[in-house]
Amino acid sequence: MQAITRPDGTTGVAWREYGSGVLVGRIEAEYNDPGHAPCFARTAAQFFLGQYDLDQYLDAILLHLRAEDDGGVRHSFDRRPAREVDPEIDLLPLHLVDVFAGAVKARLWTDGFQALRAQEWDTLRGLAGLAWVTEDPAAFDRLSEERSLDLSVLSAEAADILIMVCYARRHVALFGHLLEQVPVPARSSFDWFEMAVVESRSNDYYHMHQHSARGPANVELEARLWTQLLNAGWVHQPVEWGLRVGLGALAHQVQHPGPWIIDYASPHLDAFHAALGANNLFPGLVQIGKFLSHCPSLERAELYFTRFPPAQVATGAAFYPQHTGQVLVVLIESDHLTDELRVELIRLVLEGIPGLDLEQGVERRWTEMRDWGMPAQPGDQLNALHAAAWRGNVEVARLLVEHGARVDARDRGSGLDAAGIARARGHENFAQWIEQLTHQATEE
Repeated sequence: MQAITRPDGTTGVAWREYGSGVLVGRIEAEYNDPGHAPCFARTAAQFFLGQYDLDQYLDAILLHLRAEDDGGVRHSFDRRPAREVDPEIDLLPLHLVDVFAGAVKARLWTDGFQALRAQEWDTLRGLAGLAWVTEDPAAFDRLSEERSLDLSVLSAEAADILIMVCYARRHVALFGHLLEQVPVPARSSFDWFEMAVVESRSNDYYHMHQHSARGPANVELEARLWTQLLNAGWVHQPVEWGLRVGLGALAHQVQHPGPWIIDYASPHLDAFHAALGANNLFPGLVQIGKFLSHCPSLERAELYFTRFPPAQVATGAAFYPQHTGQVLVVLIESDHLTDELRVELIRLVLEGIPGLDLEQGVERRWTEMRDWGMPAQPGDQLNALHAAAWRGNVEVARLLVEHGARVDARDRGSGLDAAGIARARGHENFAQWIEQLTHQATEE
């Protein structure tokens, strides 16, 4: 959602298109429908533009949850689309436009939703207003008591919306404080989230209206929020694929260019990893490669595999043996590791994770290979042993051979085996050593 100035000088909004134009079209249709006001999209836009104050915004959004005979509002866009592909996908545009408004609509779409009666709605509305502007738990409790707002009045579903206020505002301390006091709903608003929702709150290339300041600190704050959700049981099993991927990406946001990362030494990163592992949300080989390729020490890597036991990684939903090169080749190529640490990390992977396929490679279009007269296409599929040969790293190559790497495997693009790649790169001793192994394998 972006502010625009129209030719007549008035201010409006433009919806950014993320993915399908059909999805964005639903938000535009809701926003432009003159027959229903206030609607989610229009309310979000008016609050974004400063045309609604906080009270108007919360009233307009939360009135959708109130029983109609008690003054609640309903319109056609409150219902699920008749031809939904997936409820999470249908909600994605609104979640990205306004994560709080999206959560309220998600609650409307929950099977068996019961509209809130006057007392519960009034309590939710009062507590939501407090949570929006108050981050300190002690202050929140004091103000709630002064205003006779009893948290126990809220059902699990109403409490879910209150928790979402803290999430939208990134009020981490109050978030955890309330999670300890309210019941867990059968399905929480967070269960509806897609990968892009988590990304939109922890990456610098999104500019959505998230109700809290934007900045690199958001990455660690987001991890802390999800740690609490996972530990409190608010993310239900089985976790939807989109949310699973989003949390996995957040947990490995440690080596992006720029400041939007979590530091390897952060205790909050380790706590997040522990919560993910406890919920069977194990990383895939691509994510493991990203994490280890910048890992500062063997001790940090060993702690990582304590949180994500390698044997369980190999049986996890994200494990694909064909991605083996995304760990091993990436480690061999990494310029952020010392040679000693590189060997130890590769040993840790080879000895720890069962089911790796050492013949699987990573596509590389080496300019030097074109100098040899090889075509630029198809890309060269260098496996781990080829990558070690490219660098002339005998110690890494010996480890790979000991764990079953084939010395006679040939690169797809150049047609060269490890010995040929090493020799072309000027590593004659490496080439001779590999050729000797090849000869021994042939004799056997």
